[in-house]
This record gives sequence, structure tokens and C-alpha cells, in this order.
Amino acid sequence: ELLGPDDRTDNPFHTLGRTPSLIGYLANQDTYGFVGISLDTLQPLAQPVLTRGQAGRFDSCGAWLNSTWRDGNIVRGWYHAETECNYPIMRKSVAYAESFDGGRSFSKPNYPNNQAITAPARYSDPVAGSEGDQHVVLVGDYYYMYFVAARDFQVRVARSKVSDGGKPGTWLKYYGDSFSQAGLGGESSPIAPDLLTRSWVSYNTALKLFVGFSYYDWGYGLAVSPDGMHWRRVTNLVLSFGRQFGSPDLSAGRMADYVSLISTDGNSAEQGSDCYVYYMVVRSGELLNGHRYLVRQSLHLEPVYKTPEQRPSSDNPRRFAETGKKLGGKFRNYWEQHGGLAQQGYPVSDEFEEVSDLNGQSYRVQYFERAVFEYHPENQPPNDVLLSQLGSFRYRERYPAGAAGQRVSNDNPRRFSETGKVLGGKFRDYWERNGGLAQQGYPISEEFEEVSPVDGKSYVVQYFERAVFEYHPDNAGTQYEVLLSQLGRFRYGQQYPTVP
Repeated sequence: ELLGPDDRTDNPFHTLGRTPSLIGYLANQDTYGFVGISLDTLQPLAQPVLTRGQAGRFDSCGAWLNSTWRDGNIVRGWYHAETECNYPIMRKSVAYAESFDGGRSFSKPNYPNNQAITAPARYSDPVAGSEGDQHVVLVGDYYYMYFVAARDFQVRVARSKVSDGGKPGTWLKYYGDSFSQAGLGGESSPIAPDLLTRSWVSYNTALKLFVGFSYYDWGYGLAVSPDGMHWRRVTNLVLSFGRQFGSPDLSAGRMADYVSLISTDGNSAEQGSDCYVYYMVVRSGELLNGHRYLVRQSLHLEPVYKTPEQRPSSDNPRRFAETGKKLGGKFRNYWEQHGGLAQQGYPVSDEFEEVSDLNGQSYRVQYFERAVFEYHPENQPPNDVLLSQLGSFRYRERYPAGAAGQRVSNDNPRRFSETGKVLGGKFRDYWERNGGLAQQGYPISEEFEEVSPVDGKSYVVQYFERAVFEYHPDNAGTQYEVLLSQLGRFRYGQQYPTVP
């Protein structure tokens, strides 16, 4: 426990870096600075570095400085702002501030016109109209701001050119599949639904990956991304707790939140293999107000994008010369009984252990061109071999706000109440002839046009939980009129890009 008990820890602790001293920041309505030569010697500054705004303004309830970057003689900062102060009913946004004394005090240029991120005006309810709790990282020529929309608690992202200084009016939100919507009032899409669940993101030089936090039922694990946009969950819990905000049962356990990663030398922008997790704790049995502690724990990270320890099956194995991989045991039985090469494709890996993105549990898996088999020993046959929901993963990744231009089939349509989607025509014929629900899953989109990453051509497609159907009119009248996307091969390359 580094600080407390008090109320100052109400956002993720972060550092500016050496100026030449190290400066760290915490906030609760006002933002406080801490200065020292190392993380272990930080002492509070006499006055807040950033204060809440004027009555009636967008930041009248508070100004939480969540991100800072040095840009020459200027320290640029972005703060979480709140108004309509009736907790938990508040309206949140993100605003810009800057410092000319090395980060020891911040001003709000052009106040009150210094907001950088606001929700679309159509959300009149203050909670639905809240976008904030941000963190900013610098990647190449851009600042990337990860923020949370309170209407669904999903992480979004916006970006601004470094040459524009991250100032108001320069941010574009990611929407659909591009950075195309204005930071002020524009629409936005979740970038990693239910995988990246807090806005803290930093770069890890040992992993050569961006690292963020992924929420489980009672704690946080880690998620990683090669580009800051496409995320996967990679660990079980690194931080656990027994109760959440608003829980009336004080005896349920400790409360923990406001997580961040800081290098051992005090850098919150980049970390190596050894770093600290900083977070807020409220002890079991204690109220939130006045009983917050700032806590840290050591964390050691090893590379995750490495060759998995694969084990070729020795149980009635069949080797495929096309890929050099073996298929045996329960996976071979399932493959042969469920469409074989046409439905599953060639194996592109041998068997190995993998942590599931859905529940954080480890399963024995094998990747195929069009599927991933998971062995579930807790289930009785035939449900001990299950297929990963590759269609769902891919659809959420490519179209977090839903694909544009969808059209409902009127050719012998069947509507699925489970997803509200309609299946008809050639796609319905194929679905019913090739395993139906067990093999393909429910439809999760209607039909729409999509450009294939394989040949660059546009095809009519429809997404299912475990597959993507492509209609190839050039193959009309043949068994290849409807083809399956190679989702298994794609995901294997995405998960393990160094594996041949």
C-alpha cells in the first residue's frame, strides 16, 4: 500500500516521466501531482495540478488527468470531465489541457471550448451520453485515445495527428472500419467487445505488443494486440477482488479497480518484462469513501506470440502431406464424421493447449483451415469436441458496429429468433446439407457484399457463429457455388504469426 486511506485514488495512476524528476498523477475531482527521483520517493505537490471547472460547465464535477505526453516545451494532457453531479448519474467527456512548467500545473486553453471527445447529441440521457475514462498512447504519427462509452461499457478509440497536438477538433473516432467520425459528437464502434474492458493501454517492449486489461467475473487478466486494434485475451487473473462498485455487501471481499501498468523505472508509456500493476483497493468490510488505497504489485511478462508447444497425435494418426500435420484420436473421429476436408479443411497445426478468449480456461485444440476443434473433457460424447465460434470472433473484429448494406433474403427464408437473422436461398440449402446448427451455428448477420482478403474480389457473404458463407456465381451449378472462408487458417496466423 503506497497511499491511503483517503479518496485521492479515483483514476488509474500514471506518470509523465523524467523532467528530470519523475511526476505521477492521481485524481478525484481535482488532479494531484507527485514528484520524486523514483517511484519509491514520490511526494505530493503542495497544490493540485488541475482543478475542476466552473459551476454549470462540462467539468464542474471534476477534472481527472488520465494521460500526459511531453511535446517539446509543452506537456499535453487529456482529462476525464464530469458534470450533472448526481453520482452515479453524470455526463462524462474528455477535454484537453496543457502545461508549460514540466507538468506541475495545467491550464485549459480556450475554456470552456476545450472538449476533445463527446457522445453523439442523440443521447439525451446523461449516462448514455457519456464518453470518457480515457487513456492516450503515442504510435508513430498519431495519438490514439482509448475511451469508454458508459451506455455499454465498451472501449472505443479515436486518433489525432501528433502534428495537431491532440487538440479539440482534431480527433476522429473509429466507426465501422475506419477513423471517420468527429471526436465531438461523432459515432464510434467498440474495438474489442468484452476483450479489452478498461481503457488503459501501453506498449510492452519485451512482448512487442500493446497490453491492456480484460475483465473476468472477479478480476482482471491481460489482453494483447499487435496493432492496438485487434485484441486477444492471454492470461487468467492477474488481479482479483470480491466486490464491485455499488455492492451493498461490504463483507464480500476487497474492491479493486483503476488498473495501470508502470515500468520499474517509472515509465507508464512503455514497459518491459518486469513492471508494476498499480490499482485502487478498498479493504473488505470498509466503505469506499475515505478508505481507498493505492497499491502496486510486481508483474513479470513473457512473450505470448511464440510457437505453441504442439504435440502430434499418436492415437490412430493420419498425416496430411499438404500441411505436414497429423490428425488423430477424438479430433480425427469428429473430422471424419462432420464433413472432413470440405467442411473443416486441412489441419494447419498439431494439437496444443490454448487459453479460450470466451472464458479464460485452457483447452486442448487443433486448428484447421475452416475450424478450430476444442476438446472438453467435462462434456459427455458427442459434445466433448466443440468448434470455436470463429465466425463470431471475425464478425465482431471486422464489424464492431455491424456490417453495412445488409439485406434480408426473401428466397425461401427462415428466421432465427435466437439472433433475429434470416437464412435463405443458396445459403440455406448449403447450411441444411452441411451440418446445420452444430457445424455452422446460428446466422449472426444478413447477407451483404464483402471484399475477399484472398483474391480482392467482392462476394455476397453471410456470417454464422462458426463460419462465413461466400457465394461464387462463377461456380453456379457446381458443389463449389457456396464456399467457406478459411477462418481457421486466418485466426491461426493472427494468433501465432511467427508459426510457420
